[in-house]
Amino acid sequence: MALSKDTIVGLSHTLNVGASNKLRVAKDSSEYVGEDKEVEIQANLNTSIKQDENRNVGGIREKSYKGV
Repeated sequence: MALSKDTIVGLSHTLNVGASNKLRVAKDSSEYVGEDKEVEIQANLNTSIKQDENRNVGGIREKSYKGV
């Protein structure tokens, strides 16, 4: 049995989660953003990649590190 959920939002969409939120995807996952995307993380960010990572940057790439 396959389950799916499609959400089409014409103007804007905000998802507020008051407790923990975990997303698990068993197969491939993709995301398309037509314009700018902003991500704000107020604690730690941990990323684990077990195979390859590919990034294509068409413009200027900036990184800023603060800490010890």
